Amino acid sequence: MRDGSSEYRLGGRRVRLKDLQDKLAEAGLATRAYAIIEQGRIAQVLSARPTDRRALFEEAAGISHYRLRRQEAELKLAETKANLERVSDIVAEVRREFTTIRRQARQAERHAQLRTELQQVQQALAALHWAEAKGQLDAVQAQLSAAQEEHAQQAAALARAEEELLRHHRRWEAAAEELARIREEWSQLAGACWRLRRAPCGESWNACENVRSS
Repeated sequence: MRDGSSEYRLGGRRVRLKDLQDKLAEAGLATRAYAIIEQGRIAQVLSARPTDRRALFEEAAGISHYRLRRQEAELKLAETKANLERVSDIVAEVRREFTTIRRQARQAERHAQLRTELQQVQQALAALHWAEAKGQLDAVQAQLSAAQEEHAQQAAALARAEEELLRHHRRWEAAAEELARIREEWSQLAGACWRLRRAPCGESWNACENVRSS
């Protein structure tokens, strides 16, 4: 192709290079096989090393195809064994992690259970404290109500006492005014009597008449 890559076709359809090599190997026409050996290369084949010559004959006989497949199978088997070993390592690691996670899950479950129990205890204590506080508040409110009632009674009694005091004070003022008036009259009478004693008889009579008329 123009970009330098190769395209292989077999029977009119595109195939991979490996598929083409497999078909050639099955027919004894592998890359190193010779269906027709040139006369000038016979001496080269005969002078090759035994291992190279054997590989050449195996390719010509179609044996190399099966050898190649066996090698590929062995490589795949080795790769599969390596993958199995990796999988075994992964399984062991997963098992360790699973054990750790399971232990952590149990710890988390226990922690959640303890937290629930703690919340229940806290709620019970809160309810108990609330009941005690409510009882104390009710007692204080009862004492406050009693104190307010007593204060109202004391205020009413004080108001009555102040009203009685004001009434007595008014009576005292009236009595004081009456006393002052009586004293004034007594003083006037005393003065008149004193004058009568010192005045002559006629004047005394007139004074007495004045006193009577007053």
